[in-house]
Amino acid sequence: MHPKSIMGASKRIAELYIKALVEKSSTEFTVARFGNVIHTNGSVIPYFLECIKSKKTIKITDTKAKRYFMTKGEACQLILTAGIYGQSGETLMFDMGDSISILDLVNRLAGLKNLSIPTDIEIEIIGLRDGEKLEEALKFEFEEIASTKFERINSIKSVKMIDKNQLNTKISELKKASIEGNEDKMIEIIQKTLPYYKYSRNNIV
Repeated sequence: MHPKSIMGASKRIAELYIKALVEKSSTEFTVARFGNVIHTNGSVIPYFLECIKSKKTIKITDTKAKRYFMTKGEACQLILTAGIYGQSGETLMFDMGDSISILDLVNRLAGLKNLSIPTDIEIEIIGLRDGEKLEEALKFEFEEIASTKFERINSIKSVKMIDKNQLNTKISELKKASIEGNEDKMIEIIQKTLPYYKYSRNNIV
């Protein structure tokens, strides 16, 4: 939450758009919110394992960095539950427990190979990249997490109403700017749609 990249902002706008469609469509839409899925493209786990296997220096952003993780099986369970049982307009999220320290994760993975940090493998702290966060937030301040009848699957309730007409106008403007290739206008519209989003040219994803 509180996106700091274009990708994150586009995901949030997609969430809002899906919710806005509910009232004017006979199709039922449900949103599924994910954490970091282990062993998928973009996951840090394969990188850590490769470094540990070859005993190369592991680069991490910050010793205090934490992330939420879920398995592929959990991700599939969330998608199936959302698709079959989710109520139209509902946002579902898997209960991923506590966030995990990236440094602790590296130590655990190294321990599985009977190696230790920093004796066998060195750690290099490279610092947070522009737009990166120390910790991830699972919800906004105006949202509440409620349990469902499904184990470890929660529903996210928003106490903030969506101005659907205004959102549709912004999305139409965004589409027009995209077709015209007007990047500055696109950023301006995104920031007006998501006032909490702070654009940085150095952090697209």
